[in-house]
Amino acid sequence: MVEFHEIVTVGITTTLYFFLLWLIRSFKLHLAGWWLTVTGLIILSEVFSILELYVWQDVFNNLEHLCFMLACFSFLLSMLAIKKDKPYA
Repeated sequence: MVEFHEIVTVGITTTLYFFLLWLIRSFKLHLAGWWLTVTGLIILSEVFSILELYVWQDVFNNLEHLCFMLACFSFLLSMLAIKKDKPYA
């Protein structure tokens, strides 16, 4: 059975994804690619979390955690890119 909080989390994450798209278009952010990758991987992780309840529990569980790990790594790389652009900030 799908947990209610998983559906809410997917909805919130997707809403924030569209808000991020709006921010990128409005302000011409130079880290757009990194942030879209991070948010997309988090949404994919949430989708895998729901799918694991129905089929191939082990496979989707591993994919969920892999996507979240890659999202964290991508976020770290984006922060290093900010640090490289502004070394004294």
